[in-house]
Amino acid sequence: MADQNKVRYGLSNFHYGTYTEGEGGAVTLGSCIAIPGAVSINMDPDTAEAIFWADNIKYNVSNRNNGYTGDLVMAKYPDAFKTACLNYIAVAGGGIAESKLMETKPIYIAFEVEGNVKKTRYIVYNVKPGHITENHQTTEEDIEVSTESLDLQMIGDNKTGIVKTKYEEGDTGYDTVFTNPPAPALPASA
Repeated sequence: MADQNKVRYGLSNFHYGTYTEGEGGAVTLGSCIAIPGAVSINMDPDTAEAIFWADNIKYNVSNRNNGYTGDLVMAKYPDAFKTACLNYIAVAGGGIAESKLMETKPIYIAFEVEGNVKKTRYIVYNVKPGHITENHQTTEEDIEVSTESLDLQMIGDNKTGIVKTKYEEGDTGYDTVFTNPPAPALPASA
């Protein structure tokens, strides 16, 4: 379906799930879990450019899509997300600890953006989270809410090459993005 929106605004319904790549590149997506408090997500293209010079000109230029890099700003990341996907573990006494000896786990992310005509839902595959940036500050006359930011490497599916998929309201996949997220798959004619 053609994109009918002239503008986009608003970020909501942020979800994540585990992304497991098995033998032969087969992908298994874990349950889609909501995280409330999404503030913003930035997705900057990660492109590798190769320039070949000949005849005193740029004879050939090729660009390779390496996915995206960016960050996800949340009001606060829940402990369940930290222990499931990041390098945090539960410790005695009910706390959680961040361990530099643990690796973060690949995930997929899904979220919704509003538009002037229709809402759009996105799913991004094979996302490698980094570490949470926290800011803590004193309270002054007015309360200012602190946010937390997480660096993301959005690699995309290694077998199909699909990095992200979008669905607008009315598309058959729109209603199931958060309940039964689609695994990355190319159409039969591709």
